[in-house]
Amino acid sequence: MLSRTLTILALAVALLSTSVAQARALAPAEQRASLRSLLEGHHFQVNRKTFDRLGTAKEITNHLVHFTTNPKLRPTVRQRAIAGLRVYPSDRTRKVLEGLLYDPDLQDTAGVALRREAMLSLAIAFRSRAITPIANHREDADPQIREGCARALGATRSTDAMPILDAWLPHEPELFVRLAVDKALAHIRGQRSR
Repeated sequence: MLSRTLTILALAVALLSTSVAQARALAPAEQRASLRSLLEGHHFQVNRKTFDRLGTAKEITNHLVHFTTNPKLRPTVRQRAIAGLRVYPSDRTRKVLEGLLYDPDLQDTAGVALRREAMLSLAIAFRSRAITPIANHREDADPQIREGCARALGATRSTDAMPILDAWLPHEPELFVRLAVDKALAHIRGQRSR
């Protein structure tokens, strides 16, 4: 009986110490540094559970927005921060992602990659609600943006994007963009039949 009581007591102490350790929230500066380290990591993957270990959704979203809009950071870190925003869908993240699509400072090669990532994050986070802001870029002068637009429309998985893609396909001058449009249509049709 005594050993059973001691075992229960030991488990209770272990649980309490674990709860206290988990309850200790990181200071904002520690959160930002930890999140930046995560984004700079060689094997980075977008994973909400990993982000949530660092802080609340609001805190992590604030840090990701900061990284996304900070031109002093490496483009890879900014791109990964944009990708991270897809797991925190809110009005704020939607506005930030849509704003990136029209940012005049994102015209170089790195900027195009950021804009493409913003389209993909919009598509994944907001599905059919993201179709219009994404589709507005199907006539962009840069074929890389148009291809990103096609891929993002496919990533919405929404049949509402199909008429846009169907109308776009015969008029697209670049082969690699037409292939992306065709793949997006196939992806949506595949989703619909399941």
